[in-house]
Amino acid sequence: MAKNIRFKNFDGYEYKIVLEKIPKSLGADGLCYPPENKKAAKITINPNQTPKNLRETILHEVTHSFFWELSEKQVSYFARQVSQILEKLG
Repeated sequence: MAKNIRFKNFDGYEYKIVLEKIPKSLGADGLCYPPENKKAAKITINPNQTPKNLRETILHEVTHSFFWELSEKQVSYFARQVSQILEKLG
């Protein structure tokens, strides 16, 4: 996977995706931090996952960055559905 991936959400906040181990105490494979300013937003992804779980985690956290108003349940469902569609498409 490429390093130093950056993108902007609808509001123009630039996010950086960082691949690094997340403490088990947080109980997550990915974290999306809200932007404190236009340059501070970050998504952390645990790279030590199966390809399927990694894809779903990336979709999950990127979805958070665009749609803060959605619940965790809604974001999880959306990411799982898109991940399954991508898997079926190859």
